[in-house]
Amino acid sequence: PSEEESAAGGSDAEESPSADPDLPSFEAEDAYEMGQVCEEEFMRNAADYDAADPRVAPFSVIATEEGADLEYQSEYAGYGEQWGVDADRFEETSVIMCMTGTPKGEANTCEGTDIDEKTVNYEFQGVEYAVTFVEAATGAVLAEGDPIETDASTCPDPEYALVFDADVPTFARD
Repeated sequence: PSEEESAAGGSDAEESPSADPDLPSFEAEDAYEMGQVCEEEFMRNAADYDAADPRVAPFSVIATEEGADLEYQSEYAGYGEQWGVDADRFEETSVIMCMTGTPKGEANTCEGTDIDEKTVNYEFQGVEYAVTFVEAATGAVLAEGDPIETDASTCPDPEYALVFDADVPTFARD
């Protein structure tokens, strides 16, 4: 099995636990709402977890301040993969891969283009993500994955670096 499948329980995982009645729940109306599972909620309209065939949707957040209100964003990964879920079929998701990032290392000053197509300098920061696999239908933690480190030692090609706010650091994503 792939790293995602193994971390999400693989074929040796126990039967999934039932939902914790103390956890808040929600019914997702689109794929972007599934990140609420990472915020200790469960998704009432998620697919049942099958350890032999997990359907994983990755979400990430970068915690830049202690105690800040975090909102997990969808990561466009896994489409076309056996374990992935297409955004328009989000109710097939059984596992949410929650990646919580913290800035790491020194930021580089890089050059990019802003929304007005002007050249601007911005701070490019590396990130280390803690990875947790959560059963979408219950909110139960299935497994902790290996940390993921992104590299910000070199700047992205300025032609492809669109900067929305030069005063806010841009974080490296792998």
